[in-house]
Amino acid sequence: GVDLTKYENDSQFPDVGRGGYYESAINWGVENKIVNGYDNGNFGVGDTVTREQLVTFLYRYAEHKRLDVTVKAETKSETISTYADYNKISPFAEQPVLWAIQKKLISGRNGAIAPQGEAQRCEIAQIMYNNYLKKVVPIAKLCVHSYSQVSCTDTITCLKCGNDTVLGHNYIAGKCNRLIGGRVC
Repeated sequence: GVDLTKYENDSQFPDVGRGGYYESAINWGVENKIVNGYDNGNFGVGDTVTREQLVTFLYRYAEHKRLDVTVKAETKSETISTYADYNKISPFAEQPVLWAIQKKLISGRNGAIAPQGEAQRCEIAQIMYNNYLKKVVPIAKLCVHSYSQVSCTDTITCLKCGNDTVLGHNYIAGKCNRLIGGRVC
């Protein structure tokens, strides 16, 4: 629901190309303290995301949404005793990794956290699925809009969600050629 157009051409990172499809999203993420760059001043476009970076993005987004990101003391002690590579977690990612373990978004890779390991596509899918199942970070609800008596108007209100939708008109030679319910408007 964010209007990303106000984040265009505003990057502070030299490696974020002007007009790139990702530029506005990165700028929004920086402004909202969800993502940031490396110490060298670059964002790291094209870099592979690590497991600890991925859960840090989710953690910071949860913070942004003002969700409870408190980590219980026992979570840390259990994680230290369960995963021998706990000490390999970067300082910036310690709380996010503990939070992700506590919320059961991640459970380790072959008995290890592998915090600096590449986040494989299957792992990202599993983490997002775990988030969906456990409703840790709520996902925006989508509505399959339903209308009654659709006509050629500028806006129409959905019967389910109550949101207004702007109907785009496609004018050819002064006549609207927009299809509504299989009929020309």
